[in-house]
Amino acid sequence: MITEMQASLVACLSAYSPGSRVWIAYSGGVDSSVLLVLSAQVCTQLSLNLAAVHVHHAVAAQADEWVRHCQRQCQLLNIPLFVQYLEASAKVSEAQLRRCRYQAFAQVVAEDEPLLLAHHQQDQAETLLLRLCRGTGLYGLQGMQMQRRQMQNNPNSLLLLRPWLLFSRTQIVDVAQQLALNWIEDPSNQQLSWRRNFMRHQVLPLLAQQWPVVAQQFAQLALQAQQQDNAQTWLLAPYLQQVLVTPTILSLIELHQFPLDVQRLLLATWLRGLMGELVSQDWINTVLAQQVGQSQHYHLYRFQQCLWFVDTHWFSGAQVHGQLLGNLAGLKVRYRQGGECVPRAANRPHHSLKNLFQDLQVPPWLRAHWPLLYRGNELIAIPHLWVHADHWVDEVAAITWQHPGAAQWLVWRKMQDPYSSQK
Repeated sequence: MITEMQASLVACLSAYSPGSRVWIAYSGGVDSSVLLVLSAQVCTQLSLNLAAVHVHHAVAAQADEWVRHCQRQCQLLNIPLFVQYLEASAKVSEAQLRRCRYQAFAQVVAEDEPLLLAHHQQDQAETLLLRLCRGTGLYGLQGMQMQRRQMQNNPNSLLLLRPWLLFSRTQIVDVAQQLALNWIEDPSNQQLSWRRNFMRHQVLPLLAQQWPVVAQQFAQLALQAQQQDNAQTWLLAPYLQQVLVTPTILSLIELHQFPLDVQRLLLATWLRGLMGELVSQDWINTVLAQQVGQSQHYHLYRFQQCLWFVDTHWFSGAQVHGQLLGNLAGLKVRYRQGGECVPRAANRPHHSLKNLFQDLQVPPWLRAHWPLLYRGNELIAIPHLWVHADHWVDEVAAITWQHPGAAQWLVWRKMQDPYSSQK
């Protein structure tokens, strides 16, 4: 069995060039302990640099001892260990802990570096049962994937590799005993109030009494669902290109040319590619019915017969105002307050800023964030949109606003009018 598990690791890692860094999520439990030892052997064989990351669960009384255990094991194997500390919290759900773990991983693992996880056949069965019980679609039946780029709620995306999804926990424990490994046991794994533990200790053993290979069957179902989804995505690709105006803007006119069921598939495929996460059927139905939608981190807006995918992070934190590039000497930057006027040529009435935005088809969600450039109290320029005729100089006209929302709109604008002079 050791040879088969090593071969699975080689299949996952052989695409990486010598000298590349590979990470392992090392908890100190039996599964990740076996993964650590066999990964060290395979990485030596492939000339890859292996590093481990351990998350200190502040909620566990033994967390400090687990860190020391992991440090000892990594020292024996000459593997660098990075410890990430979670903040202590008396009340934390298993879903919150999971999100925190992945956020901790993302703080040390670069986007182009793979992170090995020790999930196995039983973990896959638990995942499918949990998804079935809380409601899922065909995509959810894929369970955990052997290779997946995870993006949600993380500072950067994670490339996750799970080489052992078709191996059972019994096989992993047998290998651990053959190798005479030491590992830790987390008492929270017996906590039946957590749904995954309930599935592990109550539901799966009961099912196995009637169907001894039920975990293996669930793992095979997940693999078949992944294969079906890959084929479906390939078949949908030309139709998805037909409905997309840009990668983040979808034409409702083109979408409505398809039957409703195909519209659902196209929307789900598009959103999953952008969000990097499972999209619920309820959300898809809401989008189709209302042609708008929102989740915690993403919004869909309907504008100019299109659906616009907008990341809420564009308008928070450091990105809220974007960046102005150019010579701003003597200029002040302000933002829309309401009632602003855009001066026109002599003897012509002023134009309201509201009307300018409407005439140029600037999306409503961008208008409050678009920078306005003043000299003294006089509005003289709006990057990409307008420059006062009396202040037209190359330096002012060349000022640009670097912001994801502006970039999205500028690409769309150019596609509507390829001969437009807008920057």
